[in-house]
Amino acid sequence: MRLSKDDATLFFQLMWKLQFYVNRQAQIWPGIHTVEGYVSLDKQKKATVREKLWKEPAWIEKYLDEDPDHLSTSERDIVRLWQKPISGRFYVLRYLKKHTIFVDDEAGVYGVVGLNDDLEDILSGRPLPIMVEAVLLSFKGGIIYDGLMKFYDVSFGHGIHSYDFSFLYIIFR
Repeated sequence: MRLSKDDATLFFQLMWKLQFYVNRQAQIWPGIHTVEGYVSLDKQKKATVREKLWKEPAWIEKYLDEDPDHLSTSERDIVRLWQKPISGRFYVLRYLKKHTIFVDDEAGVYGVVGLNDDLEDILSGRPLPIMVEAVLLSFKGGIIYDGLMKFYDVSFGHGIHSYDFSFLYIIFR
C-alpha cells in the first residue's frame, strides 16, 4: 500500500521545506536559495541534509517556532510528530494489503506504508526478510518512511525463511 497521490505530495512538500530550512540554517549547501533549488539537488546532497536533521531533531522545533513557510495548523501538526522519528535498522518481514511489516532490533513492530510506490514494488526481487536502514515517521494516523532507505546486502539462512511470522498477521489485520 502507498499514500494517496495528494498525501504523498503533501508529505514531500513538507519534508522538502523542512530540509531546505535545515540546509539554509546549517549552511550545508549554501548556494541553494529556494525550496525548488533544494528539491533539484541530487539524492546524495539531500541525504547529507537529511542526516543532519535526524541527528538533531531539535531543528523541527526551531522550524515550527520560526514558521518561515507559514504552515497551516494541520501541516504544523504533521511536522510536529516528526520530532520523534523511529530510526535504525529494520527487518522487512511481510507485505500485507494495508502496509508492510518492519521489525526493529528491540522487537518493535511497525506497519509501514509506501510514499509514491508500494514498498513491495520498491523492494521487489529481494527475498524476505530484507534488512534496511530507515527513518519511520508518523503521517496522518499511519507510519511512513522519510523517502530514503538503505538496503543491506545480506542474506538470511533457510531457518529464518521457514520461521512462522503468522503472529504478526494477528497483530496487523
